[in-house]
Amino acid sequence: MAAGLTAVCLLIAGPLLLVWKQAYIASTSMRLEAMADTLSALNREIARLRFVCDRLSSNERIEKVARTVLRLEYPSSDRIVIVPVEGKEAKRGLTDDIGRLFAFVQERRAKGGRE
Repeated sequence: MAAGLTAVCLLIAGPLLLVWKQAYIASTSMRLEAMADTLSALNREIARLRFVCDRLSSNERIEKVARTVLRLEYPSSDRIVIVPVEGKEAKRGLTDDIGRLFAFVQERRAKGGRE
């Protein structure tokens, strides 16, 4: 009787297992297609955002915004200050150069120079 019950359970469980496997495969396939569609949409969005970033960061647009919105103009040549660098042959780090620049700006501010 136990052997017959086991055989009946196997006869029922076998086809159920096959149906479950097919349903799982179909579900996984649909999830993969949805993810592929999402990935494709995100790649298009990335391309669009890169295009917008390139367009917005163009020099011509920045200059136009600076002139029209901020009312900025290029400085005249007498307002441009060239900061001399001593000892070009000695290698210095970026922090040393920035420190010298800040010292120069503070020195000009203390002397009452224009900024």
